[in-house]
Amino acid sequence: MMEIDIQKVLAYAKQLTVLYVEDNKDTREITGMLFSEVFGCVVEAVDGEDGLTKFNEQNFSLIISDINMPKMNGIEMVKKIRESNVSMPIIISSAYTKESMEEVEALNIQGYLTKPMELEKLFELILAIFQGEDERLLA
Repeated sequence: MMEIDIQKVLAYAKQLTVLYVEDNKDTREITGMLFSEVFGCVVEAVDGEDGLTKFNEQNFSLIISDINMPKMNGIEMVKKIRESNVSMPIIISSAYTKESMEEVEALNIQGYLTKPMELEKLFELILAIFQGEDERLLA
């Protein structure tokens, strides 16, 4: 595990607007409350179709998305987002491990969180994604 200055990461994360896409209502509510403590603004979407609509309506700093969802799954949503924005930071959150990850890795995602999420892993990903953009995150 890398050494993380949690206070620096939290201060930075408070500036971020995050799109959180999760179809499970209980998971979305619990994780959404947690994300609201970490990030400055969290917009929730109930599936990939809703996530894509919200992505097209607002600017986000980061997307965190589940894979298996109704209407449009996370992989299809990310493919559509990549058509217009190849650099949008995206973290996939899933209860599944490497079986479904080959297709996901081809989508140029910046990280993967296994459910249940570990905050330290989330902070590591935020640091890895954004440290080049903000010198305050550098150790």
